[in-house]
Amino acid sequence: MSQCRREGSGLVQAATMTAAGRTWRFAAEDSWRACRSGMWLIMVLCVTLTCWPGPVWSVEISVNAKQALVSGRALIIMRHALAPGIGDPEGLDLRDCATQRNLSQAGRRQAREAGATLKSLGIVDAEVFSSAWCRCIDTATGLELGPVTVLDSLNSFFRNQGDSAAQTHDLGRWIEARLSGPASKPAVLVTHQVNISGLIGRYAASGEAFILGIDEDELRVLDSLQFMTP
Repeated sequence: MSQCRREGSGLVQAATMTAAGRTWRFAAEDSWRACRSGMWLIMVLCVTLTCWPGPVWSVEISVNAKQALVSGRALIIMRHALAPGIGDPEGLDLRDCATQRNLSQAGRRQAREAGATLKSLGIVDAEVFSSAWCRCIDTATGLELGPVTVLDSLNSFFRNQGDSAAQTHDLGRWIEARLSGPASKPAVLVTHQVNISGLIGRYAASGEAFILGIDEDELRVLDSLQFMTP
């Protein structure tokens, strides 16, 4: 509990402030105002830096989307977690992560928190598919939802690294076939911004995910999830 307490009397007073288990003491003509202002500042810092137990996000999706997702009648496609920069360095080698743009530490935390959030929605065991890029594999692995399988149609075609039309077509057909077949465990696909935009025509921020399902024989976005960077 935070509090300010006056000490002394007259124009020059002292005031003490207790917050987050620490005590600050002010001694000035405006000590009371300083204390009160400081109390609010400490309360804000307490919430943002000290007292908050960790990243906790309230994720709300529609009931229909959640039911479809858990039953395997919908799936998640998401952009890899935070990896600062654009594209990849020259000399890209998919067999060598050191030649690629990779997840930052914040991105790795984002991937873990995304996995924890999906588990809270009922997805505790999933088939996880990924682009061959290390930042996607690391995101997929960080979700901790199941083994990761590389799916070529999820590979980036940024700056003509692949065939955008063919990959988008193949990915769409793969998703439709999976969702139209017998019900299976939930699936999570980790890919790149350009692939998501090519498939559904929407921009995806780092760590953003879309729930895709079949509605009236067409692939549709049922809902979306934004996993904040902790």
